[in-house]
Amino acid sequence: MTPSETRPRPAVEASPIRVPEDFLGYVVRRSSMAITERFQARMQRHGLRPLTFTVLLLIRGQPGITSSQLCSLLDLQSSNVVGLIRELEGRGLVGRQDHPLDRRAWGLRLQPEGEDLLAAAEPDACAADEEAMPHLTPAELSTLRRLMCKGLGLAGRQAP
Repeated sequence: MTPSETRPRPAVEASPIRVPEDFLGYVVRRSSMAITERFQARMQRHGLRPLTFTVLLLIRGQPGITSSQLCSLLDLQSSNVVGLIRELEGRGLVGRQDHPLDRRAWGLRLQPEGEDLLAAAEPDACAADEEAMPHLTPAELSTLRRLMCKGLGLAGRQAP
C-alpha cells in the first residue's frame, strides 16, 4: 500500500446539489418553450399567433376595451397594438365603436368572424396546454394556472 492509500480521506461537507429544476426561472422557461411550440403548431390552421389569440380573448372578455387598455394589460407599446388591431380589423375579426365614456377613444368588439374563429381555436389552445404538460391531471393544470396567475398578480385582473 502506498502512503496515500493508507491516509483517510477528508470528509466532504454534505451540501445539497442544486439542479436547474430547483430554479423557477428554468422550469418556467422550459414550460413556456413546450407550450409555445405546441400552441403555434395548433394555431397555424387558424392563422393565429399567441398575441393575436390573447388580444381576441381580451376583447371578447371585455367588449369595448380600448387599445390603450390592451397596451396596459399586455405591457406592450402602443405602436405594436395599433398594427395588430389594424391586422385584426383587416381580417374582419374586430371592429371599432365609439367609446361610451371617452369621445377620443374607440372601443373594440369582436365581429361574428372573430367570435367564430376564437370558438374554433380555443379547444386547440387547451389541447396545447395539455400536450405540453402530459404528466399533470386537468385539476393539476388548473391549480398551476391559478398559482401562476396569483404569483404574477393577474388573478381577477381587469382592464385599467
